[in-house]
Amino acid sequence: MKNFSFNLSIYISAAFVIMAAISCNTRGDQPQQVTTLKGILQNSTPARVVLYELDVTGIQAVDSVMTGHDGSFVFGTLISEPTFYQLNCGNNDPMTLIALPGETITLAGKADSLVFAVIDGSDESRLLQKYLAKSYNNHNKTSDLGRQLADSRNHPRFLHIRDSIVRCFDSLFNDQQAFVRQFIRQHPSSLASLIAINQKFGNKAIVDEIRDKDLFALLDSGLRKQYPRSRHTLSHHTRLAERARLSAARELAAKALKPGKPAPYFRLRSIQSAEWVTPKEFLGKPCILVFWAPGETNSGREIRTLKNGLNEASWKEIHVLAVAMTRDGGLWETAVKEEGIAHWGHASDLKGLLSPVSQLYNLPASLPFFYYLDDRGHITGSFTTARDLLLAAGAK
Repeated sequence: MKNFSFNLSIYISAAFVIMAAISCNTRGDQPQQVTTLKGILQNSTPARVVLYELDVTGIQAVDSVMTGHDGSFVFGTLISEPTFYQLNCGNNDPMTLIALPGETITLAGKADSLVFAVIDGSDESRLLQKYLAKSYNNHNKTSDLGRQLADSRNHPRFLHIRDSIVRCFDSLFNDQQAFVRQFIRQHPSSLASLIAINQKFGNKAIVDEIRDKDLFALLDSGLRKQYPRSRHTLSHHTRLAERARLSAARELAAKALKPGKPAPYFRLRSIQSAEWVTPKEFLGKPCILVFWAPGETNSGREIRTLKNGLNEASWKEIHVLAVAMTRDGGLWETAVKEEGIAHWGHASDLKGLLSPVSQLYNLPASLPFFYYLDDRGHITGSFTTARDLLLAAGAK
């Protein structure tokens, strides 16, 4: 089911969480300058305005003031590089700004709709506002779709209504995606584009790091020219470098995993912690090497398919080594017992998908994944489903 909910501040914060996946978090040694943020909240009684700073480590309150009787407020901060701020008044959606050292940024608007306030003195903030205003409108439409979906659950034509709402959501997503891609291409050196490239629409990533890698590279190049010493630039660049390293590692692994190649060596703890398991122990017979996620529905279903298929065929001359990609040893032991596969070989380092074995065998994010080895321990094929593996193994 689609997730149609939206909160502007949550999505801005989520973008920084993604940016923080790999972060240098370096502030540099540039001199600090006074940056002033001031404004007037129209048609407002005296209210508290809170200033937050956003970076790759999270969000933290910097200062707060009460507005004057005319709705005015002023903040002064010392910064040495471009900085993301949020101005918040009550429970309303905040105003997000990009402040450069020495700037004086002014805004005028209503407390209950700061996102649409008039901004002066900051080109970056105006550009970010352009992006956020469009996003705000599209996400509000998804909220309306969510309410329609909830209100129609008992309707006799619910399935028809649901499909119609999903089509509307997909149309909004496509519109937002086209807007974001064009926005980044038009503003490749803007920190506003860094926010845009990391945000989601519902639960879906708008820009994909693989499919849209040209956009990530374009932004990386633009930011390094415009803001070469910014920690946000360095974080984005490091993230892309790590992605490139992982991609190269996967290409090397793929070459080593072709049919006819020996299965890469590993040494992992068995389910009996005092023992070690390696693929070499399973030579002399064909071996099914299965990487699975204990406790996950899809892994459990595929494990049962494999177990039943082997039983039905009465295949006694075949090994099975199940490598658990999990961090939970208790869950692993319980799943082995519940699935009735204690007679198989079992191994894990309890590091989940962060295990070196994950890269060694080029494992996808979605498990299980299967390799079929011949009696010499050489790869004859790889499979995403137990059914496909059983069909191939049965033909050997």
